[in-house]
Amino acid sequence: MSVSVLLDLVLLAAAATAAQDPECRAIADPVARLTCYDLRDRKSLPPSAGEAPMAVPPSAAPRPAPAPSSGDAAGRIASVAPLKYGLFRLTLDDGRMFDTATNKDAPPAVGASVTLRRSFIGTTFLDVPGRSPLTVRRVRQ
Repeated sequence: MSVSVLLDLVLLAAAATAAQDPECRAIADPVARLTCYDLRDRKSLPPSAGEAPMAVPPSAAPRPAPAPSSGDAAGRIASVAPLKYGLFRLTLDDGRMFDTATNKDAPPAVGASVTLRRSFIGTTFLDVPGRSPLTVRRVRQ
């Protein structure tokens, strides 16, 4: 007996919901139909929830790219030493050392001018003019 009462209540609620939106369902244009549903649902919200302005979360706001510092941005390759598995250790003219993280490219030539940059997730790239950037890891400052 209780199952049939529960089933009747569910069917009654579904019929009431279907009866509330026949005008929205009859609209053929998808954008206009969605607008109709949005307006209908907005009317059912409490006034404070329906009138609250949408704020952009701080994490979604665009951030300017950090400018590289002059001491960490550029240099020249002083030496190239091979490591295992086709990787290389690159030493810059100021003593900083970097290990390549991928072995898809040959190392840059000694004396080549390079620029270092970091992505927003922390990956360090070594840019050499005329070729694709190398992914590197700093070994020594």
